[in-house]
Amino acid sequence: MASKKVARSVPRTAKGQKSPVPNNYRDGVFNEEMFKGEFSPSDFIEKLCQPLLLQQSSEFDPVPLKDLFDNSLQELVDLASHVESKIEELADECAVADREHRAKVVNLNEQLDKHFSMFKQLDKRIGVVATTAARIGERLESVDQQQKRAEDALSLIKYFMELNNASQERSAIFTDPTQVHNLAHVIKKLSSIAVELDLPTLSKGKMATEIISNSIENELLDQFESAAESKNFEKMKKCAYTLIEFNGGESCIARYIVKLGMFFDVESLNKDDALANNLGKRNVSDPNSVELFKDTRLDEFYADIIQACEKEHKVICKVFPTPSTVMLLLVQRIFEQRVRNFLETMLGLDSSDLPLYLWTLAMAYQKTQTILIQGLKKFSVPGLDFNALLNSIFCNYQDVYIEKEILCLRNIFSEILEKHSEKKNVPINNANNQSSPPPPDPEVTPEQLARNILKFSERALQRASILSHPPDLPSNSRRLFSAVIKYLGYDFLDSTVSASIKLPAPTDPKCIPSIKNFFEVIKTSTLIMGLVQQHFNNVVNPLLIGNVNEVTPCRDTLNALFTSLEGRLSSGLENALSTMISLLEKILGEQKKTDYKFDNEPTQGVEPTKVCLQAQSAIHQHHTLILAGLDGKNLEGFLEEYSARLLSLLMTHFKRFKVSSGAGGLRIMRDLAEYREAVKSFKVASINTSFTILGEIGKIYLINPENLIAVRDEGPLANMDYNDLLTYVKLRDDFKSNWIGKNK
Repeated sequence: MASKKVARSVPRTAKGQKSPVPNNYRDGVFNEEMFKGEFSPSDFIEKLCQPLLLQQSSEFDPVPLKDLFDNSLQELVDLASHVESKIEELADECAVADREHRAKVVNLNEQLDKHFSMFKQLDKRIGVVATTAARIGERLESVDQQQKRAEDALSLIKYFMELNNASQERSAIFTDPTQVHNLAHVIKKLSSIAVELDLPTLSKGKMATEIISNSIENELLDQFESAAESKNFEKMKKCAYTLIEFNGGESCIARYIVKLGMFFDVESLNKDDALANNLGKRNVSDPNSVELFKDTRLDEFYADIIQACEKEHKVICKVFPTPSTVMLLLVQRIFEQRVRNFLETMLGLDSSDLPLYLWTLAMAYQKTQTILIQGLKKFSVPGLDFNALLNSIFCNYQDVYIEKEILCLRNIFSEILEKHSEKKNVPINNANNQSSPPPPDPEVTPEQLARNILKFSERALQRASILSHPPDLPSNSRRLFSAVIKYLGYDFLDSTVSASIKLPAPTDPKCIPSIKNFFEVIKTSTLIMGLVQQHFNNVVNPLLIGNVNEVTPCRDTLNALFTSLEGRLSSGLENALSTMISLLEKILGEQKKTDYKFDNEPTQGVEPTKVCLQAQSAIHQHHTLILAGLDGKNLEGFLEEYSARLLSLLMTHFKRFKVSSGAGGLRIMRDLAEYREAVKSFKVASINTSFTILGEIGKIYLINPENLIAVRDEGPLANMDYNDLLTYVKLRDDFKSNWIGKNK
């Protein structure tokens, strides 16, 4: 609504003249528009008064301003009254509009309820009509189906009667080649009906139906084959879908598979045969080498099969209504024909070479799993049992595999041991191998020999884990490990130890070399036994876990070998110890009676005797030999026993020599010190302690006679037997019976 201007009286001065009110605010200029937005009273007053102040002279006259304010105030009061009146008028109009709106909303709600009720009634009626229409449609469909069945039945009766009556003219479906697919459907229905018809008068119709059925099936198969040759996939598909009514389409699938080039094409078959016979694809430096060889024949063959299956899978999916069934039969045919023939050719080439045969067999089994089967799994053929297919190919090989593996392992072990025997001239307990041995290999040490045997065993066990039937794997693993025990354990190690413990007499020049060889055999035997134990733990035992009937005998066999070897080595150590002490005894036997008696005092320092130096050298030599074969607790224990016998020998030895006072005592003291120094190199504290008694015995020949009783009662010799102590004292050339008193 447009704002209205408020009329006001024109202010006058006291003399009846117009007041000098600014022109901007006259004639009802005050209205509500001036007070919209942000309003500042000070700015309003300033703008109101400014024109009037500008008109005044230098003297200020407040009267005009008063009149201006009075008139403006009156105008503002009038404007306020006008605005209030306008607000009331608008409030009345809003109340009327609100009442009208409420009435309209109520009316609209009533109309909505009415229409919603009508809609529900309409929906209910539509539902009833739809149900009725559906029942009518079902009845009409049933009628149509019954009518169609009746028409089909009449047609079938008509066709059957035509077939039953040879003189009756036949319908076009029997004579028109373009309707062969329709005729196929009709004939299959007639065949189903004819089975239930036993009337003699209908026998001609039944026979004609059967003849036509066979004829149509053959014709469709011929059409399918012709379409396949020309790669007419649409025609193939049409024939395949029609032939599915004949024995489920088996004849069509069989015809398709048998005509694939991979199964009958001469070029394809020759290609497979040439690849299987191509030994250039195989890299073998030595059939008896422990190194694996490479053979790419199966890689190429299986890659070709997978590629052919990918190609045929596309065609099968385009043509056949049940492609999975076709793929199932195709894969089975591939295994039964192509794979079987290829493997027979490959393995036949190595039939006379047992190691190569076994490697090829294991490789073929593994690659059939990892390359062929994994490659065919991507087609996701339901019902395809790859384990059964794999078993059908390799079952016959697996049944006799372990006997061939054991024979191969025995031959290889025998050959290795014979080579070593010729080099070392060590007898081998083996009478199985009758072939002429190869020339000896001087490079192979016993440790290398053992590692080679264990490597062959490991490879054999790897093949066993691949080729053994799962229930037979523990038994086969035990049998293969038994070959290691026999050949490496008994035929080689036990024989070597047995030969090494037979030491010659101490007078024989070969005595020390034989002792040296024995301790080297100890070291070798310890190392090899550790290798065998490690081989059992890491390779054999995992294949036996869970089968107590095989684990226990296998461990018992291994423990029996170790027990036998330990017994022989213990016997050999005793022989070696006795021989070394005998050698020392022989050296000491050369000691002269006068070595510790001097008629005159020497002018120079006293040196150890020649025999002492020889014995000391022998002790160091023995220590070196012992270190070559023993270590740890075994070394310490053996050295303690050696030292105990040496000490006993020395104490007995020094009971046989007279010792002159002075230089004689110094010389014997020097010899005893040299022996003590010799055993210090053993670095065994208990030995050093036990040999301190030699120093105390040496003091007997140097101390004054009056101090001998103190020696008897105090110090290390206090525990010595009185008679033994007396024996040493009597060896002094100045001995008197009252020096050490009587036995307490």
